[in-house]
Order: sequence, then structure tokens, then C-alpha cells
Amino acid sequence: MSERKKKSVLKGVMRTAALVIVTVMLIGMTTVAICGVAFALYIDRYVSQDVDIYLDSYRLNLTSFIYYVDKDTGELVEHEKLYGSEDRVWVDFKDIPKQLQLAVISVEDERFRTHNGVDWKRTIGAAMKFTGLISDYTGGGSTITQQLIKNLTGENETSVKRKIQEVMRALELEKKYEKDDILEMYLNTIYFGRGVYGVKQAAHIYFGKELSELTLAQCASLAGMPKNPYKYDLIRFPEYNRERRIIVLKQMLNNGNITQREYDIAAAENVTAVRSGTEGESGQDEYQSYFVDAVIEQVLGDLQSEYGYSENMAKQLLFSGGLKIVTTIDVDIQAKMDEVFHDLENFPGSIGADGTYPQASMVLIDPYSGQVKALYGGRGEKTGDRVLNRATQTYRQPGSSIKPITVYAPAIEFGIATPITVIDDAPKNFTVRETGWPQNENRRYGGLTTVSSGIARSLNTVAVDLIEKVGYKRSFDFAVKNMGLTSLVDSMTVTNKRGETSVKSDLGASPLALGGLTKGVSVLEMTAAYAAFVDDGVYRAPTLYSMVYDSNDKVILDRSAPQITLAMESRTRDYMIQLLTGVVKNGTGTKAAIEGMQVGGKTGTTSEDNDRWFAGITPYYAGVVWFGHDKQQSLEKYSTNPALYLWHEVMERVHEELESREFKLHSEMVTISCCLDSGLLPNEWCSQDIRGSRVTKATVAKEDVPKQTCNCHVGVQIDTTTNLVANEFCPLDQLKTVGALSLRRIYPHSGVSVADQAYVVPYSAEGGYPPATLTLQPCTEHNEENDANKPPEPEIDPEPPIVIPIEPPIIDPDPEPPIEVDPPEPEPEPEPEPEPEPNIDPPEPPEPAPEPEPENG
Repeated sequence: MSERKKKSVLKGVMRTAALVIVTVMLIGMTTVAICGVAFALYIDRYVSQDVDIYLDSYRLNLTSFIYYVDKDTGELVEHEKLYGSEDRVWVDFKDIPKQLQLAVISVEDERFRTHNGVDWKRTIGAAMKFTGLISDYTGGGSTITQQLIKNLTGENETSVKRKIQEVMRALELEKKYEKDDILEMYLNTIYFGRGVYGVKQAAHIYFGKELSELTLAQCASLAGMPKNPYKYDLIRFPEYNRERRIIVLKQMLNNGNITQREYDIAAAENVTAVRSGTEGESGQDEYQSYFVDAVIEQVLGDLQSEYGYSENMAKQLLFSGGLKIVTTIDVDIQAKMDEVFHDLENFPGSIGADGTYPQASMVLIDPYSGQVKALYGGRGEKTGDRVLNRATQTYRQPGSSIKPITVYAPAIEFGIATPITVIDDAPKNFTVRETGWPQNENRRYGGLTTVSSGIARSLNTVAVDLIEKVGYKRSFDFAVKNMGLTSLVDSMTVTNKRGETSVKSDLGASPLALGGLTKGVSVLEMTAAYAAFVDDGVYRAPTLYSMVYDSNDKVILDRSAPQITLAMESRTRDYMIQLLTGVVKNGTGTKAAIEGMQVGGKTGTTSEDNDRWFAGITPYYAGVVWFGHDKQQSLEKYSTNPALYLWHEVMERVHEELESREFKLHSEMVTISCCLDSGLLPNEWCSQDIRGSRVTKATVAKEDVPKQTCNCHVGVQIDTTTNLVANEFCPLDQLKTVGALSLRRIYPHSGVSVADQAYVVPYSAEGGYPPATLTLQPCTEHNEENDANKPPEPEIDPEPPIVIPIEPPIIDPDPEPPIEVDPPEPEPEPEPEPEPEPNIDPPEPPEPAPEPEPENG
């Protein structure tokens, strides 16, 4: 090939290569542009919202206070001061040792003083490691500024969106604040394990020192902990802490922060924890009340949800931010509750199987505002700050105390039942248990029972029957959405001790009708739900505070206006008042009665008897008490309900100076007569029932007046000589007509005993088994051979013959000769009377009959 031809080919190749390069560059630029636009749109739509962080709201160095409103003057009165792990946890930047600052910077972010919030070199390295492009990168991607943002927001999920948002926030933060401000906030919020936040508290807990007293080695020890607070815990793993401490010191040496001599001395120092303090130690002589503990939890939750604070930062602001919290507490009511719960004489029983005493808790709410007025979270006097508060933090099985919320109220609300609706108190399901399910607490079945009697006697059969008619989903939604029982579980996977998993749900008869819930409910939840029965069916979310002000008296949380839900119609609420007061009048809650005050309520006992409840209402307040062991165990040894006793002791004190009052009804009610066995208008036999009259008076809404007469009672004749159902051969003059029940109960198994079966007329039970209790039996004594109505045949008794006794003759051994006498003269015969002369006159002929008169033509 000629030289000229070679040059021509080379030029062609170069032109082609140049075209390819330009094309690739254009494609790359276009791709970058598209990606850039897409990235910008992504950031604008999904990331750029709420990226600002204001450190001013986190400058914490003031004590917060709890207030209550004086009922007489309306003025705020200081109630308690808030204490965290220490009264003061914040330390100003000027009081943080330089050595500690440099130690943290060296190991966490050595270019902190030079970058703009993001160390791009470290960020790119971390990103390449994340994508798998490199595998030997050992550094982290977050700067101190980025870590501070995570501390403030609590956001630490692994996602592209969060990382981009964190980067943007870091860049924004560095524009607004100096490096010293950022480092000060970081060192006051960083976590050191054992519930310790901030360098000042860490120095106190681990070394018992003020920051100014720390050695270089101790500074390095603290600086090494945040990477893994558990692993590098100086108390738990001193050897790992030493390894990390040496790394920190080497980094300080390499960065020129310390000399070789300083390094050698610090590396050789034996650093040990003196444990001068303990986690959660407050130092004050008196502990915060259970009420204040509950206020703290509610305010912390609201700060996090409303402002996006992390839990740590919400705590810092609450305990040391100079907040003013106006609570809903009524100090007089709280004092009366404290008096009852402090007195251990009010707690029956002895130590349980696990060596602990039973506990109890109570919440009392003003139903017209939703404000919690008093609560107590344990047995006896309180023994620490923010200990387990059983009034708000413990969730237990409510047993039958849940029935008014999940069964009776929705059954009335959805038009399924009224207080006079009759349910058969008999087993419903023979697949759960061969002898029938559910069982009542007394293991007996009574038969036809009104809803009113069913709730008063806490019959499980009535509750299960109604829940099946209401439907699990409707009942569940009513309890959660209308009555605030948000702890109910739609579906949850649980793992047992053997590692086996199963799915639990409260959408079922046992949880909703019998109270065997997956998680349980809190006393606070139950009290708020029962409060809705007091104020015309209006549910108010319970609140423990009304306002929270910052240190400049600016409102940061406002709960003065309650969150209201119309839980039920007035008719439903009025019926529920009728049912709940019936429980106290003549049911399981009679011991809750308060003289001069109308009281309603419901007892609760779980199937295994691990929990006892009483949920009660008055026209003034709603209050609920739980009683049981922290570690579940049986309470069978308590014959009475301790929760009911505690409730009465508190509420009697609370109401002793209040005016007598009854619940105000809001629907139009009428009084009617109805049959106890059908719930319908009585027929002629209801009042003549063999047990006595079954007709009663009832108060119902006008629209619920029955339109039909009783279809249960029929007339039946009873032979009073045998007390059995009469037949045609029973004595007619001994019969009595009475009322009896006409119904058929047939079960797949024998042996079911139902009390009122004894008053049912006989029937055929083909295809199954009748109850073991016999129905009214037909008379068998009277039959065709023993017909009591057949006239008796005459009976002739002949007169016995007269027997004249003959005396034997007396024989004289020496008889005298007889004396002869003359025979008597015969008497003359009487002359015969003359016979009457015969009548010879002929009889007179009869008179002739008159001739008939001729008929008219």
C-alpha cells in the first residue's frame, strides 16, 4: 500500500474516532443533563421539604416547670420541677475542654474545621463502597454536622432520600451557624450508652468528675464511645474501650493535636470507671408523681410528632429547655387517690408465686373535657422517677369490662338489640368445646335472658351471641375509631419462646366479646372510653396537659381544645346508662354504690383470673381500676374484686362533698310492660307462668316499643295432684292452667344443663339431644286403667249376723228335787176382726176431650 493511501485510511479512522468520541460525549452530557434534571426534580419533590434545622430551639440550660390551674382563682400554681438524669445536662462550649473537642474531631471528623458540612471525599468513598465499586474503604461518610442532624431528627434509616436530605440539611446548617455552635450542640447531644447523653453527664457517670477535671486519656476514652456505645462501654468492656482509646490518641498524634510525650503518657494511663453515679439517678429527695411521669410521656410524644424532634432532643428540650407545662391535674382529687393507694391496708392478699405483691393502677377523667384529673400507677408510695406507670404504660387483658365498648354499645347502635332483647343463655358452639362454648364464669346456663340481665350478671353467652350478630369488623372499628381503643390489633405476628411464629388478631369472638386481646388495653384508654358514656356519647381523647410554653412564653403545644368524636347516638348512650347502672343496682358491681349518687359500671375478670378490673362512671367522673401482678399469675384466692374495692374507696372520697346527681337522659323514653322471656308485649299466659308472673316494667325509646306479643308462652294444664302436665285421665276438678315456655333446644351432645328447661313444654328432640334438664313431664300416674274421671262402682257391704252368745248351763252337784206347781191356764184366743166389704160401685167415666177448632183457610 502506498504512503498516500495509508494517510488517507488513517485520516478516515481518525475522523471516525473523533465522531465516536463526540457522540459519546454528547450522549454523556445529555445523560448527565437528564439525570441532573431528574435528580433536581427528585430533590424538589421528595427531599427538599423541611430541611431547615434551627439550633436556637435546642439551646438547653433552663429548668422546666409543671403547673396546675387553681380551681378558685384560675391562676397557675407551680406543682413540680422537672428533673432528668441530672438537674443540668447542658454545658456551654467554653466549658468543654479543648482536649475533648480535639479528641472527638480527630476520630469522628478530622476535616471538620475545613469542610462546609459535607466531607465530599468521605461521602464519595462511602458511596462507592455502598455500590460495591470498592471494598477496602474503612471510613464513614458522615461528618459531625451530619451526625448532629441525625441526633436532632432521629432519622437514621438507610435510604438515598434520607442521605440526600441529610446532606442538604448539613449544607444549610453550616451556612447559618459557626463551627463552634455546631460542635457545642453535637457534644451536648451525643449518646454514650447507659442512657447517657452529652459529655457532661458522661463525665459524671463514668468518672464522677466535672469536665474540667478529665485527663487526656479519659477524654480519649469518652471520644471513642459514640461509634459503638455498647461495645466501647468502659464499665462493661474496658478492654475494647482501651483499644478504641488508643486509636483516638493515635489520630490526635497524627493530626498534630498532641505531642509524642502526651501520647505516651495518655496511652500508658490506666483508665477505669469509678461509677460515681447510676443511670437515671436524679439526686432529689422526692420523686416525681405518677401524674407528672405521664405528662412527660405525653409531651415527649407530642414534641416528636409535631416538630419532628428525635426522642433524645425532645427529652433535652423538656428537661432543660425552661418549658412551662400547664397540666390538667386536680390536686385535691389526686391527694384523695394518693391516700387510698399509699395505704397498703387497701391491698388484699399476700406475696404471689414469683415473690411479688399484686399491683394496681387507676385513672380518673372529667368526661366533659377529656382532661385527666388524677392517676396512680402502682402499689404504695412511689419509689423512683419515671418508673413503670401501670396507669398508662401497662397493657393487660380487660376481660368482661370491655363488653360495653365492643358488644353492647355497638349492638344497640346498629339496631341489633335493646335492653329488653332476649338472648338464650346457653352454649353456642360445640366445635370449640364438646360440652359447649362459651362458658359463663359460674359454669351455669340460665336460659332465656334479657340483655339487661346478661350484662348485669356478666354472661359470656349473651355477649358472644350479640358479637356474632354485630360482626367482628364492625365491633372492632367501633372500639378503635369511636371509643379510642387504639391498642386493639388487626393483625400481628408474634414469636413464642420456641421461636415459632403465629399471627394474632383481635377480630374474633374471644377478644371482642370476652376480652382476651392480643396486646391488651391500658387503664387510660379504658377510662377515656367509659367517659363517652357519661357525656351523651361524645368521646374525647384524654389529655394530661392543656398548654406548653417555651422559655420565652411562646406556646409550642396547645391541647386546650379536646379532640372530639361522636362515638354513638343519644339513644345508644341512654340505653348504656340504663345497662351500666343496672350492673351496680343488681349485678356484679353492687359494691360500687355510693350513697346519694347514681353509679354505673362493669366488672372485668379474665378467663385465667390474672386480672381484675372495675370501670365505673358517675354523673361527675369516669374512673377505671386494674388489679393484678406485673408477671401474670392467678388471683383466684381473692373471693372479692380488689379493683372494685379500690374504686369505691377513691370515688367515695371524691364525691363526698358533691351534690347528689343522676345521669341526664337525652332521648324520649316510655315505660311499657313486656315479657321477660321474649322481650315482647305480654300475652295472657306470661303473667301465669308456672314460676310466677314473667311480666315486668321496662323503659325503652318510643321507636323501640314492641309491636308483637309474646311468642314464647303458651297455656298448659297441670294436674295439681302430681304437678305434671295433665292428660285426659287426670282429675278434672284438680287441673290448673298455667303459662309455660314453648321452644325447642337440640344439641349435638348430651349433658347440657339449662335452668329454665324445667318450664318448657315437652317436645321431640329428633336429630340431637335435648338439655339434661328435663322439660315439664306429662302425667303418667293417671291412665286408662287409672282414670281419675271414671265414676266409682257401688260397693255393698252385707250386715253381719247377730250372734247371741249361749251361756253354758250351771250343774249343781247336789240337786234338790223339783218343786211341783200347777200348770198355767191357757189364755183365751182373740176373736177375728170382720173383713171389709168390697166396693161394688162402678168407676165414673172420664170427661170427653174437647174437639179441635177448625184452622183458618
